[in-house]
Amino acid sequence: MALKRHAWNITLGELGSMGMTSAKNSLFRIRGNISNYHFADHIHIVIDAKDDNGRQRVLGGDIWKPMMFNPNLKSSVMGNVVDYDNGTYSIYFFAAWSGEAFIDIQLVHTRDAALYIEDVFRKTEKMMWQGVYSRGGLEETSVCHLRREGTWTNQCEHMRNLHFGRTLILCEKPVNLTCGDLQFFHTASVSLDNKQHLEDMFNRSYQKINGNPSNLIIHSE
Repeated sequence: MALKRHAWNITLGELGSMGMTSAKNSLFRIRGNISNYHFADHIHIVIDAKDDNGRQRVLGGDIWKPMMFNPNLKSSVMGNVVDYDNGTYSIYFFAAWSGEAFIDIQLVHTRDAALYIEDVFRKTEKMMWQGVYSRGGLEETSVCHLRREGTWTNQCEHMRNLHFGRTLILCEKPVNLTCGDLQFFHTASVSLDNKQHLEDMFNRSYQKINGNPSNLIIHSE
């Protein structure tokens, strides 16, 4: 059965592209009367995320690092981010001092990079090492991977204190050796579907976005 455009209220088609969030094209602005912020107020910032073509992003999920600071006072606060899931974000800073305040907002990861980390790098079958166990001239190699949560059975659990937090390196138990016989790791192959796309995705990390204005005066009264 044919579906007629007019019957389904479908607009005329046009050529378009939607890219990843671009720090260069994204902007932030200060909401409210910029000359009327006082000590202990909450300063409201809005981010409009744009793609490489300057087009408004229509999804959220980007990860931002917002900071307000005064280098002379050696004071700084981090902002609280609210994601509206439409390419617009609110950031709230607590005005913890009076005087000049500079705003620095960095794009830590795009939505695409964050999803890739979640869906690929945290999949145990995609990021692997080889654990080498040896003792008394006997050597065995086991497949190892990172695991933060879930369940497992009869796996050698290796921790890297102060670095991995609650994330473990799990290795298949050697046949004739013990988990305590681990000597070192070899890196195994990681499947990369599109190297150029991945480089573009992660080269966007920790880039500063522009604001208009990017500083304000916090009044004491």
